[in-house]
Amino acid sequence: MATLNDLARQVKRKLGLSQGSHDLTFSGSTGNGDTITINGIKMTMRDTPAAAEFNISRAATSGGNMAIAFKASVDGGFGISQAITASAAVGAAITLTGARTVESSNPTGCAVTISDTEMEPPTFSDIMEWIKEGQLDITNKIVDQGLIAEATDMIEEASIETNSVGSNMYVSPPSDFLRPITFRYKSRIAGDELTRAERVPYDLLIDIRDGRHPFYDADKNPEEGNKWYSIFNKMIQTPTLISTITDAELLYIKKPQTTGATECDLPESLEKLVVDYACYKSLLSIGKEQEGQLYFQQYMFDIQAFNMKYGVEELPNHETKLVQAQARASAQQAQRG
Repeated sequence: MATLNDLARQVKRKLGLSQGSHDLTFSGSTGNGDTITINGIKMTMRDTPAAAEFNISRAATSGGNMAIAFKASVDGGFGISQAITASAAVGAAITLTGARTVESSNPTGCAVTISDTEMEPPTFSDIMEWIKEGQLDITNKIVDQGLIAEATDMIEEASIETNSVGSNMYVSPPSDFLRPITFRYKSRIAGDELTRAERVPYDLLIDIRDGRHPFYDADKNPEEGNKWYSIFNKMIQTPTLISTITDAELLYIKKPQTTGATECDLPESLEKLVVDYACYKSLLSIGKEQEGQLYFQQYMFDIQAFNMKYGVEELPNHETKLVQAQARASAQQAQRG
């Protein structure tokens, strides 16, 4: 499994974009207050570190020691999350990879040479945002059965204590909730028996609440009155007061994680789609729309193929049940007539 940073680097390689490489050579002639600016971010050399600055320590001022101190500052301040890395010091020399621009205020104390072309746009931080965006887009487009079968990291189960919410007609899902798979509850009347609720559109839920639905009756009894739910305003809406429910249980698909150094939550078979989505966005950002559309077309084709692999026949829902009920009523009326 690849981390999000790994996927972003794959985008760079796939598009043949330069990473940018700069050689820095330090001497014993650096001074307190000298600066090295990386992608517009200023690092200041200080004999005594200053809390409000991004510092490079001058505790030892030889060229080799300054190179080591510079690497420590880069590792602590940039790191792999921004794809800016400093090699181990070789004497007083060090190589910085992944930066667009590197400038030294004191070329005698720190000489900077470009050993490769400067990093081409888009920036690594932009690509990382498209990696995160692609994860979410894929999660929204992939069928639940595919994620259940291949991505256990995307499936979470939560118990929601409802005794404390009083007379509300909703419960709050976990913060990483994206969409439900199943919602179950325990009725105070039904004891410990778990009952699976059916998701319905919000307008239909309002009809049930108001007693205007032809055969869904929220007041029939507490158990029957909680067999439906809807998602509205990021809440799980119920047709009756939550006081009739104890311990709701939610099985859900979560939002993908967004930490660069952590592995992608999606199944490994879908990581290529994340990279393709970021390639598509990257090409659009640099004006290569036609080439980008080729990536997008392949991206959509691969999603369709994945969904066909795990596509299942839909179970009857509220709409088909309503049609079936109306058909039965018409047949009975015809028989009586």
